[in-house]
Amino acid sequence: MNKVDELDSVANCNGCDMIVLTETWANENMDDATSCIGCFDIVRKGRAGKRGGGVMIYVKNSLAYKVLDNLNKSEHESVWIIFRGKRMPREVSHIAVCAVYHPLQGKSNDLNRYLSQCIDTILSKHPFLWPPNLW
Repeated sequence: MNKVDELDSVANCNGCDMIVLTETWANENMDDATSCIGCFDIVRKGRAGKRGGGVMIYVKNSLAYKVLDNLNKSEHESVWIIFRGKRMPREVSHIAVCAVYHPLQGKSNDLNRYLSQCIDTILSKHPFLWPPNLW
């Protein structure tokens, strides 16, 4: 949280609409006000009971997005959102964004299975999602 001012400057200088961060060191007890920047909403998941980790997505509050709470209830350090931009190609209806942190001691097979299940869940509701299913 000691880099929030710098992050705000970078976001403004680069015209960012979304910022995805890992290793935020945010925990579940932190107030969103400690990490607010400009005109961004925050979607985050802190690491429970341990130091380090944590993920966060800053979304410009002018974007139409939805937090995918059903996917964010996992034990994995991840947050998912889906949004529809103002100008989208006809073949794309929505864009899914995930911030995910995989600790060194984490089980890769479990994380891969979880991510695949999440993508399948999203694609079943939004078949014209970007990025397209590459598998």
